[in-house]
Amino acid sequence: MRAPGPAHPLVLAYHSVAPRMQERLVPSMITLTTELAAHVSALREVGRRILTAGQLAEELGHGGSGADVAVLTFDDGWADALTVAAPLLASLDVQATFFLCPGLFGNPERSMSFAGRMLRRDEAAALHAAGMELAAHSMTHPDLTAIDDRALAHELSQSKLEVEALTSTPCRTVAYPFGRQDARVQAAAADAGFALAFTYQDGPWHAYAAPRLPVPAPGVPLRW
Repeated sequence: MRAPGPAHPLVLAYHSVAPRMQERLVPSMITLTTELAAHVSALREVGRRILTAGQLAEELGHGGSGADVAVLTFDDGWADALTVAAPLLASLDVQATFFLCPGLFGNPERSMSFAGRMLRRDEAAALHAAGMELAAHSMTHPDLTAIDDRALAHELSQSKLEVEALTSTPCRTVAYPFGRQDARVQAAAADAGFALAFTYQDGPWHAYAAPRLPVPAPGVPLRW
């Protein structure tokens, strides 16, 4: 690994976390527990403060640069967030942000999660109770650039409300499904009341197109 540059916060994008690989899983969506622990150790070695996305939004809102910040984010809301990722992160004394799609709670999709499904609503609440941050990832994970204005507003604002109902705290951040966004989607995220909105690629820092680095498949070194 090379040390991250000081230009902007470093936000890493994960999906599922597993203790080992299985043939049926999509490798690019999996991070092994050993690798996640190694990432946390490497971030600390180079002096990065590990915050949640909401904490980063607050710091930036008070005029900070976040240049020494790292944020661990997990997309979609796979069930192993509660059973695998959260216990590991807690053992490392790390809080992370889990971007959820409330309209997909309990979805039985089996190809991209060691646990074989997505979180149920009660499990999402338990994840929050375990000290992790919940945030929005739309209601049903569409390509936001491909839907009309009414559907776009619903996907963003309703997911925000659903997360807030689970946590009883403001939901200040959203991650765009697939990282896809344009000027219209950015404006809709701002109108919905989000302070930060994340893409799924590197690039210049912008509050409503904030870059994230996708974490590679198991066995591929993380580069930043």
